[in-house]
Amino acid sequence: MADLREGWQEFASRQWLWVVVAQNAVVVAALNANVGVLGPLMAEEQLGGARAWSVIVAAQAVGMIAGAGLAARVRVRRPLLVALLCMFPAAVPIALLSAQAPVWVIAAAMFGSGIASDVFGVLWATTIQREIPERVLSRVSSYDWFGSLALAPLGLLIAGPVASVVAPVGCWPAARS
Repeated sequence: MADLREGWQEFASRQWLWVVVAQNAVVVAALNANVGVLGPLMAEEQLGGARAWSVIVAAQAVGMIAGAGLAARVRVRRPLLVALLCMFPAAVPIALLSAQAPVWVIAAAMFGSGIASDVFGVLWATTIQREIPERVLSRVSSYDWFGSLALAPLGLLIAGPVASVVAPVGCWPAARS
């Protein structure tokens, strides 16, 4: 318990850390809703089914591979700022899905989002390793991961009901009822 308390004190004492973790909790929930529920529903109804969704998520995976390669080479003066700016491309595929853009456009956005997410991940991890004392790094990292993923299941849980309420008629099967 003393270790958990000490880790929490280190985590909570750094505003930049807990603010980004709180932001990530919301972002991860939204991304889970998009990739796990809303995107597949949209693909089924408007984009041509599973093949279209496979192309879109495969583009994201390829982007993540490219992002890992890029992140290993990028050197920036303000890594935390750049990492946080890398969160914004995640919204583009969601917006394109809601606008019923063509598959190739959504796939290109998912590719860019994949690159940005891995650049974020590398810059975030190295910032934490640089700024957090080694003696508490694992505990602080645990709070980071727990907090960042805490709302992920909630994103999946509420995606369907939210879509049935806010989706235009005919957009998703749930919206027809």
